[in-house]
Amino acid sequence: MVIPLVRQMNVSDKVRTILSLESAISAVICIVVSWAIVEGFKSGYISPWLMTWRFLLSMLLSVGLGLLAGIVWGVLIDRTRRLSNSMFLTPALMFLIYGVVEALGFNGSIASSAIRIFSPSRGCVALVAGGACI
Repeated sequence: MVIPLVRQMNVSDKVRTILSLESAISAVICIVVSWAIVEGFKSGYISPWLMTWRFLLSMLLSVGLGLLAGIVWGVLIDRTRRLSNSMFLTPALMFLIYGVVEALGFNGSIASSAIRIFSPSRGCVALVAGGACI
């Protein structure tokens, strides 16, 4: 809801980026915290330390797998642009990674989000290092 509004506002690129990232990150955190609470109830054992450990482990592994998939996709995307219907490959990859990560027992939505953060965007890999694409 915030991102379309930010695009229409007359603000600097820095403010637009900060608001968009804040909106995306807060949505992901809400999903992940809700997921951690539900998993705690499903296991029948609710321990704040155990839930925190599982949450952090799931986040790190999900983001790591998404990062790895995004970097690999960044290398392969130039080769796939020549294929017909190549515009569907990135969403297909996101669905594939979602399923694989969920099958491994981690959070697929976080991994899919990480792919978009770390995959090619406008001709560069969007790993932000000092504000520049590398």
